[in-house]
Amino acid sequence: MLAAAVEQDEIAADVTDAEFNALTFEQVIQEKERLTAMGLGGRQKSASTLIKYRNTVHDFEHHRRSKKIATVTLEEGEAWRNAMLSEGKLSRKTIGDKLATIRAILGWGQDQCRGKLFPTIPKGTPFDFLEMPTHEKGDSADRTYSLKDARHLLTSARTATRASNRWIPWIIAHTGARVNEITVLEKADISELEGHWFFHIRVGDGRDTKTHKGRKVPVHRALIKEGFIDWVKAQPDGKLFPGGKNEDQRIREWIKEKVFPDREDMPPPNHGFRHLFEDALFAGVSEKAALYITGRSSGSSADDYGGSDLRLLEIAVQMDKVRSII
Repeated sequence: MLAAAVEQDEIAADVTDAEFNALTFEQVIQEKERLTAMGLGGRQKSASTLIKYRNTVHDFEHHRRSKKIATVTLEEGEAWRNAMLSEGKLSRKTIGDKLATIRAILGWGQDQCRGKLFPTIPKGTPFDFLEMPTHEKGDSADRTYSLKDARHLLTSARTATRASNRWIPWIIAHTGARVNEITVLEKADISELEGHWFFHIRVGDGRDTKTHKGRKVPVHRALIKEGFIDWVKAQPDGKLFPGGKNEDQRIREWIKEKVFPDREDMPPPNHGFRHLFEDALFAGVSEKAALYITGRSSGSSADDYGGSDLRLLEIAVQMDKVRSII
């Protein structure tokens, strides 16, 4: 009986080892999704982030010609890094982001396998020893619309027939919100409180934000003057804007083809308007209100406090300090 038990343990060990050796990047990502959905293993990654992770994994797997995660080596990471640098098609920052993505997923796998994925590095992964390419931070002005360009875009939007093209540029220009936070808005997300109107940027039911927290952002007076609230009132219940996950791409294409057809230097609207709006917040808006309105985290536990009507009314007062683009 003892001999049989020992033999069974050896078989079980072999099965476990084989299971880790056959483990793929995709299986690790799926397990990470499962764990975070249960409230384990940190915050849930947004759908867009997971798409980027999977695209990066595909590139790495294609380079090393293997999907197995347990066989990844430091030398493979160095070879991939050097190949991307030599090719010269990607910026050093982008290459660094790709390497960091693979390093993060290797870490997930090591945690999921309780340190047995890379047994010779029980508290780390091969990519922990990988030297990252250095890069200089670009000037934020290069990713920000000038006032002239911003005004031209908003003026052009007035003649757009598609609701997304008509209103989303105006919304992100005067809220600093990300495009994918606005494309999913429904009529019920626009509400009034004591004469002030708000966008409810929600989390849940397939909707998410970068900080995984919802917020209510005041509707800027420029939008009200432009007729946005009247337009919302005339819409049927449900989604305000057409399209789905690719609606932000359609907006970018419209801007490139119709608004700036002869320009190759234009930043995407997400960055172009968001950075411009954040500069407008220098008009005496408090730091707390600025972080809340733009959906940024201060890293403080105070981020989770409040949420009352009183705070919303005070934030509306702060929004009144922000200038109109036109």
